[in-house]
Amino acid sequence: MLIDLVTRYLLRSAPDFQSTIHVAGFALVGALLIGSHPARADVLAFDRGLPIENLNNEAGADRSNIEWADVETPPETPWLPGDDFTLAGNGSYFVTTIRVWSTDDVGLALWGGAAGTPIHLLSHTYTATPVTYVNAEGYQTSAGDFLQLYQIDFSVNIPLDGGVTYRYFLDGPATASGSDFRGARLHASNAALSGSPQMGADDTFLFLGDDGTVYTWNTLTGEGTYCGCVGWDKTSDGNVQVFVRRSGPSTSATFDRGLPIENLNNEAGADRSNIEWADVETPPETPWLPGDDFALAGSGPNIVYSIRVWSTDSAGLSLWGGAAGSPINLISSTYTAVPVTYANGEGYQNSAGEFLQLYQVDFSVNIRLNGGVTYQYFLDGPATESDSDFRGARLHASNAPLSGSPQMGADDTFLFLGNDGIVYTWNTLTGEGTYCPGCVGWNKTSDGNVQVFAHRPFQLSPPHARAGGM
Repeated sequence: MLIDLVTRYLLRSAPDFQSTIHVAGFALVGALLIGSHPARADVLAFDRGLPIENLNNEAGADRSNIEWADVETPPETPWLPGDDFTLAGNGSYFVTTIRVWSTDDVGLALWGGAAGTPIHLLSHTYTATPVTYVNAEGYQTSAGDFLQLYQIDFSVNIPLDGGVTYRYFLDGPATASGSDFRGARLHASNAALSGSPQMGADDTFLFLGDDGTVYTWNTLTGEGTYCGCVGWDKTSDGNVQVFVRRSGPSTSATFDRGLPIENLNNEAGADRSNIEWADVETPPETPWLPGDDFALAGSGPNIVYSIRVWSTDSAGLSLWGGAAGSPINLISSTYTAVPVTYANGEGYQNSAGEFLQLYQVDFSVNIRLNGGVTYQYFLDGPATESDSDFRGARLHASNAPLSGSPQMGADDTFLFLGNDGIVYTWNTLTGEGTYCPGCVGWNKTSDGNVQVFAHRPFQLSPPHARAGGM
């Protein structure tokens, strides 16, 4: 009998990996022509798209299409369905869109990471387009009901080398199913019966557990680490299309001085690694902007497309910046603010012991920057009244030796942008610098946490024609 959901009732004591960082992002566009592409500059580089043959129940035992979702009994939350892909060759790419299909369309998010690395949130920015198969039907459940099928195009920014296996997982709101809860549904198909290109099909479907572990599953034999259960009368792989822009000969440049993962919050005592800085001023002076700097490796040109910082502020933010020695300008007010936690599952704890929601703030930018050039950035936001004064935006920082994570370019110097446009320096341990000479802010030095995403300038090839249709 054909099934469209697999049910597991294995309760685990693992921490709730996904519930603390569920985010909702939804943009529904009107009906588009079947087979529509992302922007014309994007090339279809990996094609394991929808099947075009042996569709729905009328195909009988040869049915090719299926959806998988995990069902759990509380307090366990549903695991995330997914699969993997590998781009051809050994060159460097810039992945711009990952396309999947689902009968869910609201509150979705995409998680992913290269095989062997931690899985993290990739995107909650997407379009959900109602589509049909080539036979003009929607998705048919084993009970015979027809459901609307959606083409989900996630906007991503992933530098990825050919030959590297990349895993992806679909997240979405849990739906009650009796006394249990079902997670997001992800479309899959049997490669041999699909009648369309099924690149990289390996008869293995994946799930991301609440403990952050990736579990494997052969839906025909039950082999793998997922559940030991047989789900279907044939194997299946997740349907996915990956659109890229080809980079130049060098790998995509990145800069990583991200969140600390050790010595977090007040329980770390004198070894606490994490801190936030904001300027407080008495009117008519307005708060200065907190910031820091970075320099990309090498000497060649780069296109910086995203600058990521962290803050307990999330509304009305903007990013200012410029190369050292040049004027500071507004570079972006377009961003996403995603609620996150530290590696220990906690939010940011202030000195009074209160926990605040921490946000990962990803600014979309377009900055041409040569390697080796120091670039300064500053976070702006609405001023908040603090007694008779006003506090500016808060920017996350950490002490590099105690952070336990990559802290590229840490130089024990934090920056502020004054209202006069001048960049002021500050050593939070000694008070040295031009910000407030002699002001000691902490019992250790600190640097602003930042991750910079960039790619080499590239020349685009014409888009490939899509093979087959839906």
